Amino acid sequence: MSFSVLPDDWVLSSRELYALGIGRGRLQRGLAAGRIRRVAYGVYAAAPGERGAGADRWIDAVRTALLLGGPNVVLARASAAALWHLDGFRPPPLPIELNAPARTGGSRRVNLRRTHPLEPPDAIDGVPTTSIGQTLVELGSTITPSPLPPADRVELALECALHRHLITLEAVADLAHTARNRHGAATLRVALRRRPDGAPPTESYLETRMVQLLRDHGLAEPSRQVTLRDGRGVIGRVDFLLGQVVIEVDGRETHDNPAAFQRDRARWSRLQAAGYRPLLFTHDRIEFDGRTVAAIVKDTVAAAA
Repeated sequence: MSFSVLPDDWVLSSRELYALGIGRGRLQRGLAAGRIRRVAYGVYAAAPGERGAGADRWIDAVRTALLLGGPNVVLARASAAALWHLDGFRPPPLPIELNAPARTGGSRRVNLRRTHPLEPPDAIDGVPTTSIGQTLVELGSTITPSPLPPADRVELALECALHRHLITLEAVADLAHTARNRHGAATLRVALRRRPDGAPPTESYLETRMVQLLRDHGLAEPSRQVTLRDGRGVIGRVDFLLGQVVIEVDGRETHDNPAAFQRDRARWSRLQAAGYRPLLFTHDRIEFDGRTVAAIVKDTVAAAA
């Protein structure tokens, strides 16, 4: 077998390569020709030129760490959240975090947290990963740095998982209770207590950040995903409603679609005519000028009272 028939993202041990018919001589020639690279002792991967940047390189590093970790090792915490594509954990965080079953052997070449699995692991793109439930439970104990408090990061991931129907709220609550002594479970319980009873999940990273921003500045919890009407019928569904104040978030700084822009303007006019006070905030305003955003909302709510 030649290296060309292997997938672009391959990371294999020398033993696995030998089993595929790639002997020591071919291995040495591949290294000399730059077609493969040695990523650790006894572990090889596709050459750098054959891989993309960012996430691809991170997956290479993940596969390498799993090989070095030994059998039954799985990706965990922030690394698992990145592979699940949960909000607040993109792009893939480093360092790579791994779990290994308690009281098992393992390599000293990688950092492992030894713990009993809460649920059977999943496989995402062939990478063994903690289940979505266990990932949420343990996420509060991640070692990856962030400017956000741990409960905020877990809340972002939780709302994303609920919105994408990766897990139910009842299942998360059960796991947070049964695994109450697990590292990170207390942080998940904080995120769960923040949710208003019966509230639907937020539908984007930016919506969750807006909820957090309003909460941090002492404003009441807004109603989520509210359908508003006037005398002509349904105006539309809005992201948030706080009294008579409509709050919408938009990740785009500009409208590239003129038709969508005109529809938004027409809807805005109907909201105002119906007595609502609509506000729209972009990603940059929410992320980098939160104090001003909160002040605008607070003043508008007071004026509408």
